[in-house]
Amino acid sequence: MNDIIMRVEGIEKRFPGREPLFKNLKVSFKRGGLYIVYGRSGSGKSTLLQILLGFETWDTGEIYFEDDLLRNVLKKRPEEYRKSVGYMSQNNLLTPELTILENIMMPIFEEYNWKERLRKSLNLMKELEIEDLHNRYIDQISGGQMRRANLAFALIKEPRVLLLDEPTSNLHSQLGNEIFQLICRYSEKNGTTVIMATHDRSLVNDRATYLELESRDQP
Repeated sequence: MNDIIMRVEGIEKRFPGREPLFKNLKVSFKRGGLYIVYGRSGSGKSTLLQILLGFETWDTGEIYFEDDLLRNVLKKRPEEYRKSVGYMSQNNLLTPELTILENIMMPIFEEYNWKERLRKSLNLMKELEIEDLHNRYIDQISGGQMRRANLAFALIKEPRVLLLDEPTSNLHSQLGNEIFQLICRYSEKNGTTVIMATHDRSLVNDRATYLELESRDQP
C-alpha cells in the first residue's frame, strides 16, 4: 500500500488584485504522519486546511487523496471523503443545549445504535482525559476542556486525516502543550495523519514534519 495518503502538487491560490497565496506549493502527507504548518497571519494556513477539507477551491496544480484526484473524489464520493477527513476549527462547534457527551455522540448518531454510540464516545473522552465532563454543558467547562471536547467531536468518526486550525491558540503555554501532546499521542496510537496549522513555534515533537508558509497579504 502506498504510504502517502495525500499529495499536494504545485498548487496556487489567487485572490483578485493580490499575489498568489501559494506559489507552486508541493508537499506529501504520509499515513500516520504528524505535520505542523507554521506561518504568520495571512500566510494561508487556514486557507490550506480549507482546501484540503474540500471547502475552498484552488487555481492551479493538483491535490491527490490516496492517488485519486481530490477534485474527482469531492465530486464522486463526497460523503466518503468527509468521513475520512476530520476538522477542528479555531471556533467552538459544540451545541450549548447539549451535554458534552451528547455533542460528541452527534456525528455518529445515524451510524450506530445508542449502546455503541455511548461506548465509542466514552472511550474517546477517556483517551482525551475528559470522561468526567460527560454531563456538563459548554458554559460549565474551561477553555482547555472545551478544546479537548471539540477535538473529540472531530475524532469520533475515526478519520484517517485530521486537520487542526490553531488548536492551542489563546491557551497558556503549559495547557497548549498538553493539548498538543494529546494530539501527538492519539496520532501515534491510532495511525491518524495529523495536519496542524499554528503560529506557535514552541510546539516540538521529534516525529513531526514542519512546513513553513511564506507570509503574504490576503483579503
